[in-house]
Amino acid sequence: SFEQRPLIDRETLRTLQQRHDLPSLMRLTLHLGAFLFGLWTVVVVAAFPFVAAFFTVLLAAIWATLFAPFHECTHQTAFRSRWLNTLGAWLTGIPFGMAPAVYREFHFAHHRYTHDPKRDPEIGGAPDQLAVWPTNTRAWLFLISGVWLLILKAKTLVTFSLIPPAKRDRIAPWVPPAQGDRIVQETRVVAFFWLALVVATLLGVPGARWLLLALILSHVFQAVWLTTEHTGLPYEGTILARTRTMLPAPWVRWWLWNMNFHAEHHAWPAIPWHALPTAHTRIAPSLDNHARGYWRLQFDVLRRNARA
Repeated sequence: SFEQRPLIDRETLRTLQQRHDLPSLMRLTLHLGAFLFGLWTVVVVAAFPFVAAFFTVLLAAIWATLFAPFHECTHQTAFRSRWLNTLGAWLTGIPFGMAPAVYREFHFAHHRYTHDPKRDPEIGGAPDQLAVWPTNTRAWLFLISGVWLLILKAKTLVTFSLIPPAKRDRIAPWVPPAQGDRIVQETRVVAFFWLALVVATLLGVPGARWLLLALILSHVFQAVWLTTEHTGLPYEGTILARTRTMLPAPWVRWWLWNMNFHAEHHAWPAIPWHALPTAHTRIAPSLDNHARGYWRLQFDVLRRNARA
């Protein structure tokens, strides 16, 4: 628990933290099924540019949301069974582009030091660009382009696959030394699949270039979603003051595994995705920051810059 106020009593919290295999198994099966169907569709229509472009954008949107089950599985809250969480983390982590062990250390450091410009690894590299809302259109376009996110993933793959430990520790101080070998091994597995897609594209394998484009475009959708979680909020105060909950349409919540209830998740990270709506109902009056929709919030920032 990162929320020290008694907003949820212990007995209720204990109930909310109960994990169940069936809801996550059904959701993950449907989610991965949609992703695989999207991959297949893009390859089938690859010879028809306009049709392929449409399905590539659609695939990119689905690809971006694989982060939601990946995040849940690395938290070990998707399933009661550890092996199911591990399997889910691998099935979603490979397309997401980060090894489960790497993301676990990276993300847990983020939970410990949420929105701390010096210690939170999500913003530590460039807090002036990632922790505050852009003040001009060019900076806003860079933020939602997801280029910084793609660079972060590529840098992580290279860092843990090739760079010696002595230099690696300076780049990623949030990695415990005891996890070093495991992180290297897992990262090389993920890097192999990403490199295979790049090589397939260079060799002209049918559909590969569209799949690579979908992978790149997925970072736009990821950036639009991820930047609403903490950007523009205080560096200090309660965890609810430093985190934003989003209230989008139900179908968006479905794809995001309720991660739109992000303040609730940061306050009590052990609550599984399916119990977050209940947690939200209980603490809604205490939320410091919330907004109706992802694109709406992003365009509000853009309009504010235009008036400035």
